[in-house]
Amino acid sequence: MQIKFIKKRIALNEADITPGLLSRYFGIEGNALVSLKGSIKWKGIFLKEVLHFLMECPKSDLEKILLHQRFLVQIVREKINHRLKGDIIQRWGVNLFDSDRRVSLSIVRQMGNAGLIYLGLPLKSQEISSIPNLSVAQGSEAFGQEGLLPKAGAGWGLTEKWQGLQDYQLDPQELAEAIMVQYQLEMKEMGKENV
Repeated sequence: MQIKFIKKRIALNEADITPGLLSRYFGIEGNALVSLKGSIKWKGIFLKEVLHFLMECPKSDLEKILLHQRFLVQIVREKINHRLKGDIIQRWGVNLFDSDRRVSLSIVRQMGNAGLIYLGLPLKSQEISSIPNLSVAQGSEAFGQEGLLPKAGAGWGLTEKWQGLQDYQLDPQELAEAIMVQYQLEMKEMGKENV
């Protein structure tokens, strides 16, 4: 597995977060985990300054990709908590939280037998307000096919608080490199050079 910190800023949106992103933007082929800074817009969330982690998972089924996503999130949690000298950051599903403040945005996209894992850590704290509350008439139209989660852009009129790495006085590049090296080491120890 290739790992690399790229000293280039990149703005990502929903259309960008697809398998093959590393090849399209950086010419990196195959199994890879890279990190760089930039911004992201994803389904009503706009993080202005974020530390991106992008993992290409070629020739992987969805279950395997989801397991790698959770494994990456857990390594990020451990590396942050180690630097904070405590059990500050908690993992709830595939995202990280500090009490009621969100610390990560985690996304998986799959096309065919390839996947991309995206994990973003905000650099600065911010509050994100969703679209104003829905009227009763809009209710059923606001739900996705599963009927459990709102469709992209439906919004609920809520404000979500995000905690940034700068609040913890963490060096984004040092943290990113430690996370990627740890992930690569874990894969080697399991005899899994490829994702």
